[in-house]
Amino acid sequence: MRLEKQLESIIREEAEKLITRYHEYHNRVHLEAKRNARRLGDAAPPKKIYTPDYWDVDKKYNPFYVKSKYKSIARSIAKKIEDRTYTPNSPYIKSVPKPDGGIRKVAIYQIPDAAISKLFFNRLLAKNRHRFSSFSYAYRNDRNVHFAIQDISVDLRRNERTFLAEFDFSDFFGSISHSFLKDQFLENGFFISPEEKFIVNSFLKERKVGVPQGTSISLFLANLTCWKFD
Repeated sequence: MRLEKQLESIIREEAEKLITRYHEYHNRVHLEAKRNARRLGDAAPPKKIYTPDYWDVDKKYNPFYVKSKYKSIARSIAKKIEDRTYTPNSPYIKSVPKPDGGIRKVAIYQIPDAAISKLFFNRLLAKNRHRFSSFSYAYRNDRNVHFAIQDISVDLRRNERTFLAEFDFSDFFGSISHSFLKDQFLENGFFISPEEKFIVNSFLKERKVGVPQGTSISLFLANLTCWKFD
């Protein structure tokens, strides 16, 4: 399938996913307003429907707009990728409170850029999943928590004593070395085309270190970074 058609499909898919999510939110607010009206009568608070604040930053954050223009958007981006002039637009940075009291900075990309990231994430994972450890469960569509539970269950049955260790990387996404990351493409037998390398570099070039948290392609890069560790 031509790149333009692939982009059309995934941009529309991403827009429709967000539209569905927004309609679900709208319906929840509507039902809550009806319940309040029955219980409180005239004292019920007015129904308020909010839109994400970043929708006002650029119309390509708005899924209704993107769905209406997905073909022309895909055509334009496909040409830029083929000409090697594509650059993702600067993401909206959202601060998300962490359970431990810290703050996580999440990058929210415009819908077309998020769709491109997802498309190339899927392509890279499909070609390279056999290179990842079978004990690597995160950020994959062929492994999940149920596989981890099954593997732990087998270990517990086979061994009289099993040791468990829990640890976390501090600012893992934000501290990944680009030079180390790119070395993994060459050293460990991963398949990545010149076009895919261009897209990876496009999402990294605004940073000296780290990968953006909040976009699909970073999930593949995170697993790639931990390949030897896994």
